[in-house]
Amino acid sequence: MNLSNKEKIILVVFLSIVIIAVGLFVIILPEYNNIEPNRNALDAAKARRDEVYQTLSRESTIDQEIQDALDAASKYSLNFYEDLTPHEADVILREILEATNMHADSLSIGSYTTSTLTVADYVETAVTYPLKEYSGYTPDPVIDGSAYSIEYDESGNIVIPDEIKEQFPENTLQNYLIAVLSTRQQSVGAITVDFNVYGTRGDFLKFLDYVAGLEKATIITSTQITYTEQQTSENAGNNAAAGGEEGAEAPAPAANNNTTETVHLDDNDEINVPVSITFYCSTPLSQEEVTAPVSAEPEA
Repeated sequence: MNLSNKEKIILVVFLSIVIIAVGLFVIILPEYNNIEPNRNALDAAKARRDEVYQTLSRESTIDQEIQDALDAASKYSLNFYEDLTPHEADVILREILEATNMHADSLSIGSYTTSTLTVADYVETAVTYPLKEYSGYTPDPVIDGSAYSIEYDESGNIVIPDEIKEQFPENTLQNYLIAVLSTRQQSVGAITVDFNVYGTRGDFLKFLDYVAGLEKATIITSTQITYTEQQTSENAGNNAAAGGEEGAEAPAPAANNNTTETVHLDDNDEINVPVSITFYCSTPLSQEEVTAPVSAEPEA
């Protein structure tokens, strides 16, 4: 079949359009759709590369950072008991009682277990009312510690977010650490002793002060302080037993009028109150070098 020049031109144009369309939809468009995923993968790879570079930049200081952290942990571990057995807890308690001239009975020592500690800070309750708000009162800002994590810069200093610096121009680091650490928990060992303590009220107050001043983590988790007590007195009646002749009817017994009054206790009065004490424990960290030697040859 012979085609005219015009038909040949139309056929060539049509085939060119078909080839271009096929190349566009089969080759170019799929690659174009991969541009965004590839860009995201590239950004993620760059972020990982930067993290690796940042980690490698600490190579010269990491040993000192580890040692500093070890020293800090060792310093805080001095404030805790080493792991205690019930017998050791009993010995510690008896030393406390002897030092404060107190006595105990009904003693019960629990099993050695774990307890969760966290940073706590006293926050004064802010009471607001319309007149106070109209006067221009604004409550102190509160940091949501769960939204942050403690991060360090290349020099090992804690990085404080800019918004925290604006909210707390004074004591910025302290407020930031308290807010963040109050949302973190740390488990330590604990053993609790329940008993009744008795002695004079003055010695009991000394007992409380003595426990509060101990260097080791010792917390009175439950007790009570008594300032008054109810005392009942018996007042004999005026009816006296009168003698009579033999066989006479015996007189009625004298009537007793009991009265109850509230008496304020002084430091010499005897008291007997329940107490619960918890001893917190943490095994001291080893001072041995924490880095293990790297073998020159892989193990078989």
